[in-house]
Amino acid sequence: MSLLEVQGLNVTFRGSVRVVRDVAFSLEAGEVLVILGESGSGKSVTLKALMRLLPRAKTKLSGTVEFDGQDLLAMGEGDLASRRGRDIAMIFQEPALAFDPVFTIGRQIAETVQRHEGVSPDAAMKRARELLDLVQIPSAERRLKAYPHELSGGMRQRAMIALALSCRPKLLLADEPTTALDATVQIQILLLLRRLQRELGMAVILVTHDVGVAVEIADRIAVMYGGRFLETGSVRDIIRTPMHPYTKGLFASTVHGAVRGERLEAIPGNPPNPAELGAGCGFADRCRLVEPECRGTDIAEYRPGGDRMVRCRLVGEPA
Repeated sequence: MSLLEVQGLNVTFRGSVRVVRDVAFSLEAGEVLVILGESGSGKSVTLKALMRLLPRAKTKLSGTVEFDGQDLLAMGEGDLASRRGRDIAMIFQEPALAFDPVFTIGRQIAETVQRHEGVSPDAAMKRARELLDLVQIPSAERRLKAYPHELSGGMRQRAMIALALSCRPKLLLADEPTTALDATVQIQILLLLRRLQRELGMAVILVTHDVGVAVEIADRIAVMYGGRFLETGSVRDIIRTPMHPYTKGLFASTVHGAVRGERLEAIPGNPPNPAELGAGCGFADRCRLVEPECRGTDIAEYRPGGDRMVRCRLVGEPA
C-alpha cells in the first residue's frame, strides 16, 4: 500500500471557482514527486489542500487523501492537528512569514518538538540544536537565540527545514522552497533537501516552476496546468520524451547549453483564469497544435505504459 493515495481531489473557491480539478496520484515511502508548472497552475493550492490549510469558510474540498490508510479530508480537526508536524510537515514558500517574528528560532523549533513528542524543555532545546547542525547552520548554539529577521534568506530557509524535520515526518511538503534565493544558495538548499530525504527515508512532494529544480531532485514529475495534471511519469521519461505540448513548451523556454545564443521559444499567451475554464483542454488557447476537438469535451487520460500518463488527444488513444 502506498504512503499517500490521492483520488479525485477538487478544490473550489467561493462556491464555483475550481482551482484544482480531479487530481489523482500515489506516493511511495521515500519517493520524491515534483509538481511542475507555471505560477497560477494550482500547485501550491494542491499542497495546502493535502494539509487542509485553506480557509474553511471560502473553500470546498472533495475527493480522498489517504495517508497511512486514513482519509485526511474526513479526519476530525483534533486528529489532523496531531498529524501535522509529526507525520506530515511543510516547508512554506516564504520562511520569513512562516516563523513568528517575536520568538527565537530555537524556541519555535523546541515548542514543536514538545508539542508532538512530550519531552522536557531542555530535551526539546537540545533537539533543536541538533536539527540546526543537521541542516548545516553554522554557529548553531548562537542561532538558537536569534530571531527570524536576524537570519539571511538562506539561513531562514535552512531553519524552516529544521522546523519541518523536528518530529521526523514520513511526508514532507515543500512549496517552492528555493524561489526567493539566489542561484548559489538554491543549489545548496536542493542538495541539502535531497541528502536529508535519503538519510531520513522521507517521501517528498515539492512544487516548483523551475525545470532545473525538478530535474535535480525528482524521482517522478507531474506537470500541472489549469488545476489538472497534464502529464506524469518518471523524471527520466518526462525529460527525455515529453509528450504533452505544454511540457514541451516548458522545456523549450528554459535556458540550457543547446540554445546558447538562440532566441527562446516562449509559450504564447498567459495562464488561464480558473473562473473562466470550461470543459476541454485548458491549454487549448495557447497550444500551437490545437484542433476543434480539443475544446468543449474533457480530454481523457492516455497511458502509454508504466506510470506514464498524458492528457492530450493528439498523443494517443484514451485509456
